[in-house]
Amino acid sequence: MSNVTVILHLDKQTENKVRYQAIFKEAKFNLYIPKWRIPNPWPKKTIVHIDETLEELDRHASQTALNGAAPIEGPINAIISNVVLHTQTVRFDPQGEKADWEIGATYIPSCLLPDPPPLRLLIQVNWDRAAVSRSLCAKLG
Repeated sequence: MSNVTVILHLDKQTENKVRYQAIFKEAKFNLYIPKWRIPNPWPKKTIVHIDETLEELDRHASQTALNGAAPIEGPINAIISNVVLHTQTVRFDPQGEKADWEIGATYIPSCLLPDPPPLRLLIQVNWDRAAVSRSLCAKLG
């Protein structure tokens, strides 16, 4: 794997976050995003790109230092670190101060990762604006 693109669907909300999810070979890909970072109305789908190449990680770190945080409508770009290896998934957490995280914990199915899983990944979350759920946003929010 050098990069993977997946579509995650709006699944449920917790107190402060919304979970987007897809299932790969019976393993759940779970991505938690703080409610404040999701455009309104909430998109029903996200297009998530994961890249493990060091060049992309370094390029992202340089751009973030220059540009700062992205606007709410813009994509989320984060460097995530391997935290825990579970039976079917690997948990990754964003780097940096927890208060500044634009995404929460991310559980990526092992079948989508090389063996052994990388220590760091670049994740980009793009909003599928064609798949917006006003009713679900109102019901969940």
